[in-house]
Amino acid sequence: MPRICQGVADAKAVGGPGSMLALMTAAYRARDSFGEVWYLPLADDGAAVAAAGSLNFTAQATSNGTLNLYIGGQRLTMAVSSSQRPAQLATVLAAAVTAATDLPVTAAVDGTTTSKVNFTAKNKGTAGNDIDLHLNCRGAAGGESTPAGLTTTIVAMTGGTTNPALTSALASLGDTTYDFIAFP
Repeated sequence: MPRICQGVADAKAVGGPGSMLALMTAAYRARDSFGEVWYLPLADDGAAVAAAGSLNFTAQATSNGTLNLYIGGQRLTMAVSSSQRPAQLATVLAAAVTAATDLPVTAAVDGTTTSKVNFTAKNKGTAGNDIDLHLNCRGAAGGESTPAGLTTTIVAMTGGTTNPALTSALASLGDTTYDFIAFP
């Protein structure tokens, strides 16, 4: 059933921090802080699979610096020391992603390759396949570069399947008129 939005905190309570519902509500409220907004929360399909990706630290940095990782367009910065081994960097990165609850993914150090961080979309379905993972979006001109010597391999988010069925959800809207309808 549709429900009126009581703000970003309400959307986080309903969909969870970092959920599509919470992120879409936050993006809308950043542009319009007082307009009436309704949302139609949907649960993940029972047969759905979450998209997954990874970042593997393949060589240790030779100088100190900052890693600028973008996850779904959100920047996450992490201090890098030349004394940190790849497995240590993976542990720090996984903890940083976990602490940043508004990201659309969860993170864990790989059980086999300890220098690798596995990312899993918080919402299951095909939309998770579009969560972009990349380094240094702003480039050197924007003050972002990978610390010298540090090398990584990123595997894009993929494998998300089966979106929620919309038939019953859309039928619950009845004859109510809405000015705009947005889908993730």
